[in-house]
Amino acid sequence: MIRALGNTIKVKPGQSLSKHDFLLPLSDVLLDLVDQDLYGPSAANASQLGCSLADDFLNLATLAGQLLWLVDTAPVRTGTPDSLSISMLAEGYLMQLRTACDILAVITHTFCIDEKKKGQVPKESFNDLVEWVEKNPSRVPDRIRFILEHRHWFDQLRGIRDKLVHNRFDINIFTDDVAPSYALMSSGDIHLHFLRKPRTPLDDPLRPAPLLPLLKLLTQGALALADQIAGAIARDRQLTPSKTHVLNGVYVPALHHMLSYAEPSRKTTDHEKQKRKIKARHLLAAGDYLNTVNLGHPDGFWLPFAVHMEELFGVPPNHIGEPRHPKYRDGEALIDWHFNFERQGQLYVVLLRDGIHYSQDGLEQSRKDFEAFRQRIRDANVVVVSDVTGAPREIPAEEIFDGLILDTDPIRAAERAFVALVGSEPPTRRALSD
Repeated sequence: MIRALGNTIKVKPGQSLSKHDFLLPLSDVLLDLVDQDLYGPSAANASQLGCSLADDFLNLATLAGQLLWLVDTAPVRTGTPDSLSISMLAEGYLMQLRTACDILAVITHTFCIDEKKKGQVPKESFNDLVEWVEKNPSRVPDRIRFILEHRHWFDQLRGIRDKLVHNRFDINIFTDDVAPSYALMSSGDIHLHFLRKPRTPLDDPLRPAPLLPLLKLLTQGALALADQIAGAIARDRQLTPSKTHVLNGVYVPALHHMLSYAEPSRKTTDHEKQKRKIKARHLLAAGDYLNTVNLGHPDGFWLPFAVHMEELFGVPPNHIGEPRHPKYRDGEALIDWHFNFERQGQLYVVLLRDGIHYSQDGLEQSRKDFEAFRQRIRDANVVVVSDVTGAPREIPAEEIFDGLILDTDPIRAAERAFVALVGSEPPTRRALSD
């Protein structure tokens, strides 16, 4: 459920979280401290730091949404100037993540270091904190000895950021129809290389590496560090985290998406390549990442259904309607999305709508809408497909009208719809892959 464009909100204890929610345990613990002593001397610090860290991750989610949309549409956008946008977004992502690390250093100094020792311990820089922990093992409080466990990924982040900020390097993006790669480069060196004759090999040749797996790794590292700091604070104060302060916003699904990202293989079948292109075409038609989330991207119901439906027919739809959703604030349920396929002169229409509103009255209204639509298009075979994963009740068989397909699995639903429309079994998966 969307409750904010991007903010920290408070939910009820034990409330299940949606794809628009993200629990950041460190922010949750700090805001628990605020709730416990709203007018106490540390409330302002805890509130400021907890919300500042949350804001950094909301910014990361927004950048991730823009990046992932460009990457997921790559199969039908190769050769465009997207590399410029990806470069800018990637650089912004790395800077924001580095900033979050310094906030983690301030939180550690404020809440995990005894007052008498605060003057000995670096406060503003996570790099300085790591180096202090490494050089002063006898003075490090047991509660933060885990800091050194995070040196490897942080050094990688710091090395890239310092080259970009201090050493006049750029992040160079290489795009293809699968996923972007990156390499750090000195623009001046490259410039000289192309001016000088004869051209000599670069002293440090570019070695492109996958971009999104790097961003995923660094994000996971920062979150793991934040979780350990949260645990240290909670144990020290004998606090049971409430898990009620969560990040909520329109781009929060992109943070989940980034953390679950899997780099596509470049060694794949023609069938898999075609499947990627079909999916990318639907994403591109949606217009932006937020609209793709409304269609269930990356792991929901409707996009896999649409992709598989096209695979089964073997041709693109000759018409795709605009997805419709409720106009009220949290309206993400699919009211209507339809596809028209033509095959051997016969028209086939697939109507899609979520079953989340299928009370008895809601299902009856859907039946009336379907009958009215079928009367208008008499020469077409028509079915209605509904995702009933979130349906409010178990729908009895006597209420399922002819032409209605209810399912919770998009691939199975597509195959059932194909059989109902065409009257024959769908191609086997082996035949599709061939």
